[in-house]
Amino acid sequence: MRGVVYILITFLLYSCEYKEQKSVTKTKTPQVRVDSIELKSIEAPKVLSIENLKQEGAQWADINLLAPDIALDIRYATNNNFTKKQIYDCPKCLLRLEVAEALLLVKASLSKSGYGLKLFDCYRPLAAQQRLWDIKPDKRYVTPPEKGSMHNRGAAVDITLTDTIGNELEMGTDFDVFSRKAWHNYKDLPKQVIERRILLKNHMEQHGFKSITTEWWHYSYTGKKGYGIRKDFWECL
Repeated sequence: MRGVVYILITFLLYSCEYKEQKSVTKTKTPQVRVDSIELKSIEAPKVLSIENLKQEGAQWADINLLAPDIALDIRYATNNNFTKKQIYDCPKCLLRLEVAEALLLVKASLSKSGYGLKLFDCYRPLAAQQRLWDIKPDKRYVTPPEKGSMHNRGAAVDITLTDTIGNELEMGTDFDVFSRKAWHNYKDLPKQVIERRILLKNHMEQHGFKSITTEWWHYSYTGKKGYGIRKDFWECL
């Protein structure tokens, strides 16, 4: 019974009905849509899968429950990040259902070549975005909160490659290193590192994700538009 309750609680964000709100903004500040939530109880699926979640009408997925073989190193739940502060109370990777489904396809295709995945960040509440911007107000690396990041919409991941047993592979820099060395077009790197970056990029793009120039680890999902920005933090159990 406790297991069922646990799964139901982890559906906090993805087993809900949405209402649209428009944020009140000052002059010259772009308006962004912020989704609010209204919880409703549903019966937990016997087997947690994309198809189960679709049948239940879920709009969000918890990657740790859906694909526990994807390693998690949610840096903003620690002080091992560029802010040197803990931003999240606990680690969790929540994504819009379509984004999670695309990520599983990436995982499946990479596993055929002997690679796995590790995630540094997924959905990021808007307040957390503000905290990052307060420390690094640089649009090349942090999206201004008034615009809202794809992370704030549950449609972006910060990701890297691992070997088959989950050991993180060398990609030229660590996560959240704000230098030219982390840019996709930086070539003064070992051949193997460049090949890994290209490999990850190719697989992500084949399944609907798009990279940005300045961060080899960041990918936003482009397969569906119109996701609203979310403010909610997840519950820690």
